[in-house]
Amino acid sequence: MRKNRNAITVCKATETIFVSKDQQSIYDVLDRSSIFYAKAPQTFILKDIYSVHKAALKCGDTNNIDSCTLMHKYGYKLNFVIGKSSNIKITTYEDYFMYKALYELEKELEKGEINL
Repeated sequence: MRKNRNAITVCKATETIFVSKDQQSIYDVLDRSSIFYAKAPQTFILKDIYSVHKAALKCGDTNNIDSCTLMHKYGYKLNFVIGKSSNIKITTYEDYFMYKALYELEKELEKGEINL
């Protein structure tokens, strides 16, 4: 982040990703070797992210998915680092149970109780 002024944590796509124009059929299948999922944390220089949020509010642009989407929209080159796919955001009950299972698995691996 210090070198490039921002750092987005990402994970490589492992699922097939396709585009649909009608919500019913596949229009195109994307090459997942060039697809990454944005994760947390997303790190920015405070002055940069603050100025982009101010500019967006001034324009009434208040429907952005996350900070990296907003920064990209306003012309910033974004840089990323590969993170762990187990780094999940807990938003739903299902996310919590997934986190709990991953946490318990990691503890068992550390203790040598299981081998993968």
